Amino acid sequence: MTHKKVWYNIGSTLSSKGYNVTGPQCLSKHNGMKRTYKSIKDHNSKSGNNPRAWPYMEIMESLLGERPFMSPPAIASSSSAISSDDEIGKSCSVQNVDLQNTNPRKKRKIQENAKISESIMKSRVLAEKNKNERHKERIQIKKEMLEFMQKLYEEM
Repeated sequence: MTHKKVWYNIGSTLSSKGYNVTGPQCLSKHNGMKRTYKSIKDHNSKSGNNPRAWPYMEIMESLLGERPFMSPPAIASSSSAISSDDEIGKSCSVQNVDLQNTNPRKKRKIQENAKISESIMKSRVLAEKNKNERHKERIQIKKEMLEFMQKLYEEM
C-alpha cells in the first residue's frame, strides 16, 4: 500500500468519526509535527539550552523516538570513512581534532574574507565618488538656475 493510500485511509477514518479532514491534510499535519518534534529534540540535546516543552512530546517520542531519521545508525562524511555512532563516540573528542586539517581551511577563509572586504571597500569608494559627482552636478544646476532667475529679475 502506498503512502498516499495510507493517508487517504487515515483521512477517511477521521472523516467517518466526524472530523472534517483529508488525507493530504493529515500528511501535512504529521510532517509539521515531526519537524517540530525533531527541532525540540535537537534544541533540548544541546548543552546550555533551556529545555523546551511541547504537549505532544511524549506521544511523538513513542512514535518516532528510535527511528533512524532521529538517531542515524551511521554517519557518512566526505573527509573520512563511514562510521557508526559507537565508533564516533569512542574516537572523536575535542582534544583529538587534527589542527593540520583545519589550518588550510581557516587560511582560505581568511583570504576569501580579505578579498570580500577589499571589494566592499572598492565599492564604497566608488559609491562615495559617484555621490560627490552627483552633488557637484546638483550644485552646478542650482547655480545655473539662480543665474537664470537673476536675469529674469533684472529684465522685469
